[in-house]
Amino acid sequence: MAALMTSEAERGATSQIVKYIAECQVLGVDVLPPDINRSEFDFNVAGQAVRFGLAAVKNVGETAARGLIATRREKGAFQTIFDVVREADSRVVNRKVLESLIKAGAFDSLGLPRSQGVQLIDQLIEYNHEVQKAKESGQSFLFGGDTPAPPEIPAEIRAMAEWDDMAKLGFEKEAVGFYISGHPLSHYRRSLPKMTTHTSASLEETEEDNAPDEVKVAGVISELRAAKTRKDERMAVFQLEDMTGRVEVVAFPDMYSRFYTHIQDGLLVWLKGNYRIEGERRKILLSAILPMETAVSKLAKKFVVRLPEREIDESFLAELRSKLERAEGECPTVFEIRTPSGHIVVVQTPELRGVTPTDELMTSLETLLGPDSVRLEY
Repeated sequence: MAALMTSEAERGATSQIVKYIAECQVLGVDVLPPDINRSEFDFNVAGQAVRFGLAAVKNVGETAARGLIATRREKGAFQTIFDVVREADSRVVNRKVLESLIKAGAFDSLGLPRSQGVQLIDQLIEYNHEVQKAKESGQSFLFGGDTPAPPEIPAEIRAMAEWDDMAKLGFEKEAVGFYISGHPLSHYRRSLPKMTTHTSASLEETEEDNAPDEVKVAGVISELRAAKTRKDERMAVFQLEDMTGRVEVVAFPDMYSRFYTHIQDGLLVWLKGNYRIEGERRKILLSAILPMETAVSKLAKKFVVRLPEREIDESFLAELRSKLERAEGECPTVFEIRTPSGHIVVVQTPELRGVTPTDELMTSLETLLGPDSVRLEY
């Protein structure tokens, strides 16, 4: 698999790499992000996993990737990000290289949060220049050695929280062209089968004779291109990326004028439309689109919470209420209670209007209430 991914990366075949990542997930093979101390030039096998090569990161290039690997082999593993800029040539660790490696997660193993790493780039570049000047001048320093000591990380940067999962994934995609450590859709993994009819991979495998008319899919909008018809009406074409690949979507003027606020690069959406196969080209003609968070709530009829068949105290109810209120949304929420006689009573409380039923909420509630205690009804 590592060899196949390397081959596709060399061709720039992003969609194929996404498919291979999805295949790895099915096979139980982890795909690991690039690592400054563990990655080779190309994708490589790391135990039972596949690890990204440094050359797969945008803006790094062959010279920088090979230079960093050569430095690591000569000097040993890097302990901090300052080690990297101290030991590597300034032509190897310029601003673009550092930013891309940080966003791709290549310095995670050094214990530096990505959010802090990005804020340190100016200091890293400055330190690299100081080191280069010291080496050229033959200057020696108070505590020995021929390089200055790295600067302290400012307290305000140390105090910065790490990016949330969605931000990290977005920057990963920016750095390598696709998601590595997860996918924005994974937050809705339990809801997806009920909300969608196909994945991009299943559509790709569909024969023309058996092609469905209407399809429902979900994913992230990318490669958005605005266009105009001969009548000077605005329309759009974009790629929809899910966890298995991508599919082209066309929004003709009537649909674009109706849904243009939801058609934005990087937006996670649910959509439906008519599927068309025209020779080698496969596309969806958009008929409806919603932000994913909105779709989960609007498409579901209700969110059902089954309360345990035991005595419930105030602290338990307070914790339950807190979890539900933090996930406030538009999906109606009801509670199922089994009576001593075995009957099930369905109750709705005016105190809670509804929730946004993400996978995180459902998992959190099942931790509190027990397995299979929550469900979405469509």
